Amino acid sequence: LAASSRSAPLAQKRLEWERMDAVHRRFYAALALNDLVAEVPARTVAKAYGVPRGSLQALQAMAASYCGMVSQLCRRLRWHEMASLFEALEPRLNFGVSADALPLCQIPSVYPARAKALLAAGFATVEAVARAKVGDIEAALRQLHQFESNTTDAEASRRQDEVIRNAARVIQRGAQQRVTEEVQLLEDEANAQQRQLRRTLAGLAA
Repeated sequence: LAASSRSAPLAQKRLEWERMDAVHRRFYAALALNDLVAEVPARTVAKAYGVPRGSLQALQAMAASYCGMVSQLCRRLRWHEMASLFEALEPRLNFGVSADALPLCQIPSVYPARAKALLAAGFATVEAVARAKVGDIEAALRQLHQFESNTTDAEASRRQDEVIRNAARVIQRGAQQRVTEEVQLLEDEANAQQRQLRRTLAGLAA
């Protein structure tokens, strides 16, 4: 009986410690995700929190997926304000960018670093990128660290210029395609509303 009475408090303390450990781990993960959403580079976040980048990316993907599930649950419960909040947060968790750079990430071949470079160059919307000249997009991409090179080799420099120019063309075409799709969607919605209005007026006339 004495041994049983002594083991009970120990087991209770162990459960309490495990509960507190889980709380601290969740808080630690929330801090890391907050840094990612605030556009802190993944390499910096991984180093600061002492976790592998693969684990950090897995956490980011899991958080975005969970955010989407919570959003759907809120919709079913008719908590529309909360659903809108989670819907806005999900892509930010997925891409790891601020709300300002998020629309640019919808362009094919534009990942967070490129989105921030385009935003810094004054391209705040997909429409702005679609209307931009290839040379202007190319100039924005040159600001990226991954395109910097200290080599004096002419051939290597030429290949680098070609990579940047091709990326600029792909981004411009992708932005134009996105704009075209959005315009088509708006036209389809307008046509559907017109058909609905005509049916309603025909019903009233009858």
